[in-house]
Amino acid sequence: MILLLFVMLIGERLKGKKFLIVLDDVWNDNYNKWDELRNVFVQGDIGSKIIVTTRKESVALMMGYEQISMDNLSTEASWSLFKRHAFEKHGSYGTSGTLRGRKTNCS
Repeated sequence: MILLLFVMLIGERLKGKKFLIVLDDVWNDNYNKWDELRNVFVQGDIGSKIIVTTRKESVALMMGYEQISMDNLSTEASWSLFKRHAFEKHGSYGTSGTLRGRKTNCS
């Protein structure tokens, strides 16, 4: 019940807005659960992105779309991947940046 309310709240907050969501180290490969969550995200504006990281091949296959298999990324490569998706139209950033007043360091 609480999860359902949470999902509904997320849907209302994201409706018509452009967003970037990172789901890190996902292990749940239950398609029905992901389909319910996906339905919330499709309410976002064009250009919204979801990045899913996982160590479980079944999760990667279920997500479809672009799959990138890799070992650990360097700090520079991590930041490059993140800024490519998060800041593609907002100028260039170095290895450190500021997001809504919070200093970030990708490692």
